[in-house]
Amino acid sequence: MCLFRMVKEIQWDRTLKHNQSCMLDPTPNGFEDVAEWIISSKISHDVQANPIIYRIHIEEFWKTLKVQTVNNVRRISAMVRNKQVIITEDGIRRILKLGDNQKDPMRLKKDDILEGFRGMEYVGNFQHKNEIKRNGLTSDWRFILHVFAMSLAHRKGGYDGLNLDWLAAMLNLCTKQKFNIFRLIFLCMAENANGKTWAMYPRFIQMFINDKHPKLPHDNDLYKFQLPTNRQITEWKTNEWVVMLHNWMYKAERLPIVKEAYEKYKDGIKKKNQRVIQEEVHEEEEEEEEQLFRKRKGKLLEEEWGSSKKKKNPPNPERLLEASIQAAETQAHREHIENLHAIHEMQEREKREKSARREMTESETPVTRTGK
Repeated sequence: MCLFRMVKEIQWDRTLKHNQSCMLDPTPNGFEDVAEWIISSKISHDVQANPIIYRIHIEEFWKTLKVQTVNNVRRISAMVRNKQVIITEDGIRRILKLGDNQKDPMRLKKDDILEGFRGMEYVGNFQHKNEIKRNGLTSDWRFILHVFAMSLAHRKGGYDGLNLDWLAAMLNLCTKQKFNIFRLIFLCMAENANGKTWAMYPRFIQMFINDKHPKLPHDNDLYKFQLPTNRQITEWKTNEWVVMLHNWMYKAERLPIVKEAYEKYKDGIKKKNQRVIQEEVHEEEEEEEEQLFRKRKGKLLEEEWGSSKKKKNPPNPERLLEASIQAAETQAHREHIENLHAIHEMQEREKREKSARREMTESETPVTRTGK
């Protein structure tokens, strides 16, 4: 008889990416050192465990889940295939083989997190949404963030970054500091029981169910993850090698080899930067010479312009011809008018002379008187 009535409706991760296992064998090409470190770390079992997941088991777990406190111990209880499944913090620590301690811290200050990722040469904007984005890191650190986001973190979606809680977990793991990961997972599960419940941590839930009841019946409806493609893995890589992993994260025989390669890389970057600086200096010198040349040219043009005002410019042949024609036309017209005036004056003078002669002639002619 079922002790729980399934009343909740749960949502599934449509991307099929949340809580997937990271297959580190074979190691992805280009991530050999960081993958070997993850395999040797305390999260090795958590991120690589790959049980067969049955949808009916996960669905019934989340639909019937209740958070309880029994004998001052907080626990999660659910019914799967009419079997009770109880999960506690200690159970998570044991099944996931994390090795954390109840007294280990589970939080870090925001400034401490930012300072830690600055040591990884993070170049993104941390203040926006209080997240670290994968693309702000170089290849090895990107790979670690990817493992945390896909295999350990509690969110569905947003797999290219981590929030403050999981950033603290990643940073402490990478700096050999203690951190209570199993409690963080437990609190994420308990919080998911409130409000809109979704099928969180399907891989972990199946591991918890299998630990209690390894042979529960199922309907063969399997839950399968959408694994990253080779193209996506290639996108995690960068040509920059700004910072190494911490020395202790490499195997003893690999460390001197990596250091030598890193020094060569830094030397190459240094030479490249020197070339860039020399090219910039050369460009600046050329720019200064160009500006000086322009100033000299402008000064010469000003001097030539000033002297051209004092000296007449050589006549333009075409303009000179046109002016000559205009001048010729004007002269001819003027001479024609003057000729007309001269002719008129001459005619007037002749008239006056004729009139004078006529008057003289009349005055000299004797008057004949007839007598009576």
